[in-house]
Amino acid sequence: MITETQPSFGLPYISAIGYNSKNHFYAIKRAIKNLDMIDKKVLGIIDLEWISTDTYLEVLNPLSSATYGD
Repeated sequence: MITETQPSFGLPYISAIGYNSKNHFYAIKRAIKNLDMIDKKVLGIIDLEWISTDTYLEVLNPLSSATYGD
């Protein structure tokens, strides 16, 4: 883990540079799909959706201590 963020709707999952992000994404999506409803509720996870990098970067986020100086 690099940093921890406050829980929020639509929080992105960002993989490491060089990873096959599509394969990683679908592996996580399958894992979430296979959770039972109680575990999904406890974890606060319903599903995982793919969005493009450009779409994600269109949303301005306030600086935090984790990103200050980037």
